[in-house]
Amino acid sequence: MARTKAYERQTVIQQAFAIFIARGYQSTSLSDLTSATGLNKKSLYNEFGNKESLFMVVLEDFIANERAQSGPLLREKPLGIDNIQAFFGYLFTHFSDSGCLLTLSLNESESIPSISLALIDKTLLAVEKAFYLNLLAEPAFDDAQAQVLARNFLALMQGYTSLCRSEMLREHNRQHVNQFLDLVKAMAK
Repeated sequence: MARTKAYERQTVIQQAFAIFIARGYQSTSLSDLTSATGLNKKSLYNEFGNKESLFMVVLEDFIANERAQSGPLLREKPLGIDNIQAFFGYLFTHFSDSGCLLTLSLNESESIPSISLALIDKTLLAVEKAFYLNLLAEPAFDDAQAQVLARNFLALMQGYTSLCRSEMLREHNRQHVNQFLDLVKAMAK
């Protein structure tokens, strides 16, 4: 007879996320994961496989949650710069302490599994495309301008979500992002 699981899969994913976001992929050991989740190595391997597989599950969960939370902000009709401003407002509140798993993982890309990097790239390109579509909806921007601005908004997002972990820099960077948003909004008029 099979034993009943003594843990919730989603709870374990959230606990593993907390370790990966705090320590990074490379610095997170299997011992860290077993301590954080309360699972022994055998249970962790049986449920998730190795560290690489668990990281991928955590990453997919993070992306799905963020797509559900922030994705609608960039798809709001009518498309435009206001959507991008709402998206950054979400980033300012949601990532103010922990940072973004995508951005933090890119900071240690040499140790991240290639399949995870491919998923991160695909997700960031989708965000860039959403920025582009919102900018293209503004009559003041042509295709080339919308592409350049979208790429800059992606870089701005990655920079902010990486640096927001520093309490000293957080408000300073938020002000700079808002200044850039205001500048682009003025250009769109």
